[in-house]
Parts: sequence; structure tokens; C-alpha cells
Amino acid sequence: MKRLRNLLPALLALSTLFSSPASATAPTWSAGTLSIPSNLGIANGQVTLLACVSVNNCLSGGWYYQGGSNSVETFLAREVNRNWETASMVPDNSGGSNFEVNGLSCGTSECAGVGSNSLGATIVRYNWNTQVATSFPVTFADPSLDTAHSMLKDVSCISDGNCVAGGYVNVTAGSNSTALLVDSESAGTWSNATRIALPATVGANPGVNPGQVGCISAARCVFIGSFNTQDGQARPFIALRQNGTWQSAISPVMPSNASVLGSQTLTELSCVSGGTCTAVGAYHTTTGTLVPYSVTITATAVGAGIQIPLPVNAAAAPKTFLFGFHGLDCVSVGNCSFGAQYSYQINSVKHFGGFLTSEVNGVWNSRSQATFMQVPAGADSAGQYGGVVGISCWSAGNCAGAVAYVDSLNRYQVGVEVQTAGIWGAVMPVAMPSGRPAGAAGGLYALRCFAANSCSGVGSFQGSSTYAPFHLNSN
Repeated sequence: MKRLRNLLPALLALSTLFSSPASATAPTWSAGTLSIPSNLGIANGQVTLLACVSVNNCLSGGWYYQGGSNSVETFLAREVNRNWETASMVPDNSGGSNFEVNGLSCGTSECAGVGSNSLGATIVRYNWNTQVATSFPVTFADPSLDTAHSMLKDVSCISDGNCVAGGYVNVTAGSNSTALLVDSESAGTWSNATRIALPATVGANPGVNPGQVGCISAARCVFIGSFNTQDGQARPFIALRQNGTWQSAISPVMPSNASVLGSQTLTELSCVSGGTCTAVGAYHTTTGTLVPYSVTITATAVGAGIQIPLPVNAAAAPKTFLFGFHGLDCVSVGNCSFGAQYSYQINSVKHFGGFLTSEVNGVWNSRSQATFMQVPAGADSAGQYGGVVGISCWSAGNCAGAVAYVDSLNRYQVGVEVQTAGIWGAVMPVAMPSGRPAGAAGGLYALRCFAANSCSGVGSFQGSSTYAPFHLNSN
């Protein structure tokens, strides 16, 4: 997980205080090598894409090095009834180089991917039945934009041929004048991408950090992320698409203990069919701590930020960190599960760990109810680059968390932690192919579950000389 940031781990000595009995029907987890078109390895451990058309029928993807030039290309691989097929390269039909797809979403038989190459923002269309992938450059409503410096970060598909994407574009060539970029597909046709206004506090160099996109319907979507203000402070943005039209982005009202001089971001987003989206991020308090918070977004309003309590063993300055790979999952309005990384203390010594918590009927767990990662016996902690990376839920209080931790030999490993009826169990180790460690840049990046024994996942592990991709399933 090193590529995400120099932070994060888990626990050890205190884990027995919060351990729960193992379920009689606990799933088993198995991982296998995912075949890719090149033997040069994965770019920066990048295997982060996963979207499913149905249970155990998913499309995965990532970046890999291609040819003697070591240019970056994108691959896609299908899972059909738990059988993972050989990956294929996505053709870059725009003529650019360093083709990277950042977001992926599927309907019932069609999927859309979004990203960029050396020429700017790019879109991928994939047909599940024919297995044909095509790519094409984004077209822009305003040709004066610096479109060569543009990128789409995430995409949400409501149905086949109906998707919405968000990212950024540079306004003026040779500057750092980034702006929010949005695009949409209707009945199989992508429109011209447009920019939307950032909050009024935006600085001359906004440094836009686009986050995730979620949709309730084709007419109503949410796009989150962060930007820099005139004072150079990171602030969150929330942009709403109402009745098919994007509104100017706003910054939510922060919790009362937020520092005006500290950073404030939004990283994770989950929307449910009831018409509500939940976003989570982190902010600095007036005492200098970095803690998580949530914002509820309804059809008519953006709520104020609410601090999410950390476990009782959190350090005085916990330094919460969100990986940004779907560490939040909501199954209904006001019922979500969330995981990330924080720091905690044992005998006044600071460690890094993962935490897991839930929102139940609109209220987040208290400090005494929040759970910290229960690493396997003999393991050191989550490690500086470990923690809770992703969460996938199949019903309220029943979820699986993708985690990374450090074993007794100081090697990063992959694990899964399962929540049953609201109680999180201990981390279950997942053996990598050939017994290799996950590595600091590896890990389980994406996980999608339809039941405890019907999960699919992808990630990367440390091979003999390069990082390699793996697939995962529960039974």
C-alpha cells in the first residue's frame, strides 16, 4: 500500500479485548495469479479496478508495463462464474501513450472505464457478451481548455449506456489552473465534457483532487473531492447533478471543531436506491488532530459534516488516512460501514492501525463501538502502509473489509475481516500465490461481495522481481 501514502497500520496486544467468536459459517478465501498481457509487471502495484454485472461475474483491471519502452497500458480481465479469464490489453485508439484507466462501472452487459493518456481524458467502452473493448478520447464543449492536461477519475453507470464521470481539466496551458470536469453518457452516446465551477473560495492554483462519483439515477448524481483555497488550504467540494444538470460545487459546513488552518477533504462516496448519498473524508480539528467525518447528501440538501468517532485506543493525534478505494459502503439510507487507517497507542508508543465502524439508522458508532483491526496472532500491526483499504456489504451489518497488515517477519500481507450482524471478526489471512508477500505497494485494492461466500476481489503482490496481479474469491 506504499503507493497510497507514507502512513497507516493496525494492532496486536489489545486485539484480544475486542475479539468476537468465529462464525460457524465463516467463508474461506483463496487467491490466484491473474494472467496479464506482459511479463514486465504491474505499474506501481496498480490493480484497482473491479465492477460486477452479477454475483461472481466481474470485470477487473489495472495498469501494466508494455514492451521495451516500459510505457503504461491498461488491461481488463473477466471473471465468469468464479473463473478468471486471461486479461487482454485495452487498445488506445487515440494514439497517445501511458494509457491509465482510473474508474470502472458496469450495468448488466456493458461497462465503462475512464482515465487518461498523454493526450488527455479517455473513455473505454466494454461489452460483456462480446468481450470487445474500445477506447476514445473525450470531446469537449469548450475547445479553449487545455484538454491535453485532463483526466477522468471515476464513473458511475446507472444502466447499460447511461453513465456519469468526473475528473479535472486545466483551464490555461502552462498553468496549474485545474477545474472540475464532468461528462455523461445517455443511451450509449457520450456528450461533450464540460467544466463546473468550484466553490467561491477557490485559489488561483486550485490543485483539484477529484474523488468519487455516485448516482441515484441518470438525472441525479454526486461528485466529491477536494481543492485548494486562496489561502492554500485543502477544502472539500460536493457537486450535484439535479434533473440532468450539474450545479456549481459547494463546500459542506464542517464540524464545529474544524480548524480554519487545517486541511479538509472528502475521499469516499456511497449512494443508495433510497435517494441518499454519504461521503466521508478527514479534517484537522482545532487541536491539530486529523479525524474522519461524514456528510449526508439528500435530494434537496447537503448536510453538515459530522465527526466519526475513532476506537478508544486512538492516539491523541490519530492522523486518520483514507485510501480512496471504496472504504465506504452503504446498503440503505443511514446504514453504512466504513474503514480506513489511524494511529493508536500501546504503552505511550504510537502505532498505525486500521479501524472499522458503522452508521446505524443515521448514527455512527460511538468510540466504544468502533473496532480496530484484529491482526492474526504473531503479526506486528497494520504497518505504516497498511490498514482497511476497502469495504463491501451485502446487507446492513454484514460486510467484508479488505485489509493490509505486517506479519511477524515484517512483511506486508493481505487479509479479510468479516462483519456479521454488526460484529467485526478477526483478520483472516489470505495466502498470495507461491507464498509471496503482498509487499508495501501491494494489497487487496478492490472487493465486491454479494454474500459472505460470494465475494470477488483483485490486487497485487510482490513477485520474484516485479509486482504481479492476483484475483480472490470467497467460498
